[in-house]
Amino acid sequence: TRLILTILSIAVGMYFVTMFLSKLYMVNRYIDTYKCLRNDEYYIYELDNLKDIDAYYNSQSSVILSGNKEIEVNNEKVLVNTVGLSKNVNDYYKGAILTNDEINKLTSSNVVFVGNELARSLSIKEKDYLEIDDTNYRVERIIDNVEYKKSLLISSQSLNIKTNTYPSSVKVLTKEKLKNHVDKVKSSFDYYTQTILIYKQFKLFIIVISTIFILISLINIYLIIRTNIEKEIRNQIIQKVFG
Repeated sequence: TRLILTILSIAVGMYFVTMFLSKLYMVNRYIDTYKCLRNDEYYIYELDNLKDIDAYYNSQSSVILSGNKEIEVNNEKVLVNTVGLSKNVNDYYKGAILTNDEINKLTSSNVVFVGNELARSLSIKEKDYLEIDDTNYRVERIIDNVEYKKSLLISSQSLNIKTNTYPSSVKVLTKEKLKNHVDKVKSSFDYYTQTILIYKQFKLFIIVISTIFILISLINIYLIIRTNIEKEIRNQIIQKVFG
């Protein structure tokens, strides 16, 4: 029984250590990703209407649309967070989401990229076809990106944006200081620095909690082993005295 308790304590301790290390690895990945996205030369604008959105496609700005959009997957219609990227988005992202070749393919042919968690939940595989706005798109690749793991990426100019439901957010990434049709503006450096700070605080929380738990586990294992040794010593003394 004592041996089983000792093994069980060690197993539980190892499980939680593994879990904490996994969370720590995930947070570090998030921080690294947002550091790649941070660019102190650009500003992030949120447009309050879509009237002049075509002008941004023809400028040096990068346009990102996002919102829930109905797509057809395996003969079933579902709402999916759909992110539309413009052809020059890598002027800002610099390959943090897709490579230049992938962006060119995205904006020149009917293909989409799907986040790994979204693909898993809807059983989507590479080379599958999805129907969006009555057009078939081939799944070019399943991507592993912390910001878009539950999203579908598509060329923004391929999307029908004349509806009332999509997009719910329009972001323009540009070096210019725009004045018209702007609701919110933040420098990308400040925007992502704030996000990085939040994840760093969460990382510190994980480290503190895991350290406390590891200490408690080690003390618990030590006490169990010490108790077993003391019992064994007492048993040996009793055997010597009483035979």
